[in-house]
Amino acid sequence: MKIWIDILTPKQLLFSEPIIEKLGKKLNILCTSRDYE
Repeated sequence: MKIWIDILTPKQLLFSEPIIEKLGKKLNILCTSRDYE
């Protein structure tokens, strides 16, 4: 199974990092973010 996580803010990354690490052991995870200037 593939899961795509779009990170919009640094707070979202801090919140979702443990979830991403655990799911990444069993699933194919793709994380994306936007470049804000």
